[in-house]
Amino acid sequence: MTLGPRAYRLGKRQADVEDTRERIVDAATALFGESGFHRVTLEDVAKRAGVARATVYYQFESKFGLLDAVIAAIVERVGLERVQRAREHPDAALGVRLYLKEVVAFWSKHDALHRNIFGLAAVDPEAARLVEQYDGRRKDVIAWPVKRLDDQGKLRKSMTQRHAVDVLWMLSGFRSFDQLYSRSKLSVPAAATLLSELAANAVIEPAAAAG
Repeated sequence: MTLGPRAYRLGKRQADVEDTRERIVDAATALFGESGFHRVTLEDVAKRAGVARATVYYQFESKFGLLDAVIAAIVERVGLERVQRAREHPDAALGVRLYLKEVVAFWSKHDALHRNIFGLAAVDPEAARLVEQYDGRRKDVIAWPVKRLDDQGKLRKSMTQRHAVDVLWMLSGFRSFDQLYSRSKLSVPAAATLLSELAANAVIEPAAAAG
């Protein structure tokens, strides 16, 4: 079936809109990581993306709307499939270890940007709500491998599923990674290994962890 001229124009227009949106998000991702959220204006983002400031407003409505899009794009693009595969590994105990390592790889891809976002959330209520929206979802993600640990008889007997989720949520958070990476000066692989071992020791039965 051949598209008519109008359908072709509409399709091209939509593709152009999506390309523009992606360029704006890429520009904001770079600028927020380099300079911090409050130091960057929408004019700065527009200039980096090669668009008019009105285009940025039209696409995202506000700077926080743009920040929301930046976070969503990072979650979608950076290693999400690998995190998902680790979470669903047939061996739940190994899956927990792999999950922690993949999450560390995720945080490390844009560590300066994440550091700026979490720092902003500490002082700005709107940013805090935005971060909580995304960071809180990790508990839902973690609940599945914890349930599988329990189903496979590998969850530490002193742990409830709820407590195990809380522990893994804390260990897989950006602040845990950043404490080891930027403050303790561990390499990304070393931080990943340490957090993975801490997770295994905390929530997995010793015999299962050794296996």
